[in-house]
Amino acid sequence: MQDIDIKHMHVFIAVAEAGGLSAAQNRLGLTCPAISKYLADLEVRVGHTLCERGRSGFRLTAAGQEYLSLAKNLQLTLQEHQQTVKKALGLTDKQILRLGCVDHLVSDNSNKFLSSMRRLLDNRPDLTVVPQIIGSNEIIDQLLSNKLDLALSFHTGKVKEIHAQFLHNEHIVAIAATNHPIWQRAKGKKVTIADIARFEVAAFKPGLITNFEGERVVENIEEILWLVHLSNCLGIVPMHVARAHEREKQVGILNIQDWEIESSIYLLCHASKWRQPMYQSLFQDVQMQLSQNEP
Repeated sequence: MQDIDIKHMHVFIAVAEAGGLSAAQNRLGLTCPAISKYLADLEVRVGHTLCERGRSGFRLTAAGQEYLSLAKNLQLTLQEHQQTVKKALGLTDKQILRLGCVDHLVSDNSNKFLSSMRRLLDNRPDLTVVPQIIGSNEIIDQLLSNKLDLALSFHTGKVKEIHAQFLHNEHIVAIAATNHPIWQRAKGKKVTIADIARFEVAAFKPGLITNFEGERVVENIEEILWLVHLSNCLGIVPMHVARAHEREKQVGILNIQDWEIESSIYLLCHASKWRQPMYQSLFQDVQMQLSQNEP
């Protein structure tokens, strides 16, 4: 028997406990072909066929059942050893929570999620949040593939496997650099869609300006701000982003006649995680804050 990588053993245990490769994908964060390769490599190293997998389904062989028992005992021994070492060194276990966020939402003080997350972290010193800035188009896929635990984003449509908690609506506005011709002319006065149609407009999601062919969709707010400052481009951004840059006298907020739009912000997680106590507690805290602010 050749040396066995601990990763191969963990993959085998997860597949056996889940009852098949497909069922173990979310738990492992691996695709079926990747899991299959781990199992095949393990069987070569052990020198026995451990499971039957194919159209007839998944089934452990006699050798697989014996190996599973031995592997679980070894896994338990390793876990106990880790705890012993950590206790001796005065260390604590850290649970990682991967948070995906459309870039501007973490800077929005009206976001009730932020205070709820602070309370959770106060009560869970073992928890570490790892934030990731991700485009709104990618967030659902990352949640479904278990690469994220939570996300703050614009809801991109109902997905059966995703639990969504509404947080708030935010006004969406058009901005122009203070040296832009349209701002020099308008400066707070109303402009029309026809007035801005002569310019390229950068937006963070499509369809914010109805029937406007000059709309350019970009992945993040930072790119919109760069385009506004460095080119003859107008920007479509959330109000709190516009206000922050307006205070710094970098942009002006355009008052567009007969154009008013809001975007809904949601807290998202995979439905399987939402059923876990920690996530339930977090979502309930958010709901409580939202109910307290209702008129």
